[in-house]
Amino acid sequence: MELNEMEKRLIFQTEGYGKSDVTYELRMCLPYIPDPVRRKTAAELVRKLDAMPEKDCLALIQDIRKNYRIPAGPKTMGELLVEARQKSGAEKLKGHDIMALERFDPEVKHITVAA
Repeated sequence: MELNEMEKRLIFQTEGYGKSDVTYELRMCLPYIPDPVRRKTAAELVRKLDAMPEKDCLALIQDIRKNYRIPAGPKTMGELLVEARQKSGAEKLKGHDIMALERFDPEVKHITVAA
């Protein structure tokens, strides 16, 4: 399947790794996309991905995550995080999440906070 530049960029910006994850994320974002052209492109992309077999869709998503490069210009924080993830070779950046639930573990006696 041939995707245009905007469709590739939309897939690149999603966090999901499977067909259902990516299509769900795109569907959830549709009402909040301010640009009507981009919103229409996202809706068409969801239809295209839904029509693809699961295996082919997964291969397409993985290929875009690995090989797609955002054209030069202003980048969002999401795009910068995705680029950092690609450079590190990790699936997702590792580390404490915002909740840092480790602090509630009864086995944890001390936590060091870096300033």
